[in-house]
Amino acid sequence: MTFKIEAVSRSLEENKSMLTDFPSTSSMGDLESGLWISNSKLRPMFEERMRSGQQHLGSLIRQLDSIFCTGMVFLRRNSNAKIFSLVYLVFLHLWVIYILMSHAPVSEDTTGAVISLENINKTGGI
Repeated sequence: MTFKIEAVSRSLEENKSMLTDFPSTSSMGDLESGLWISNSKLRPMFEERMRSGQQHLGSLIRQLDSIFCTGMVFLRRNSNAKIFSLVYLVFLHLWVIYILMSHAPVSEDTTGAVISLENINKTGGI
C-alpha cells in the first residue's frame, strides 16, 4: 500500500510539473490550430498517444477484416449458410421495422417507465 501511495504521489508531482509548463490562456495563441503545443514539453506525450491510438485502430481494422473475410469464404462455400443468413437478415430487418413502427403514443404527463408498466398491465389481463 505504501508503494502504491508513493507511486501515485510521484505521478501527481510529475503531472504538476507538466501543467506548470502549460501556457496560460493569454499566451496560447490559436488553440484550434495547435500552435501552443509546438513549443510545449507535452508535445512528445501527445505524439506518443496519437501513435498508440493509430496502432490500436490499425490492429482493430486488420482483425475485423480477417473476420469478415473468413465469413465471406464460409458463405461462398456453403449454399445453405447463404440462404440461412439471408433469411436471418430479412427477419432482422422486419423485426427492427416492427419495433420502430409500433410505438405507443406518448403523453406529456407520464414517463416511459409508467407507459411501459401500463402496457404490461393491459396485456397481462389485470
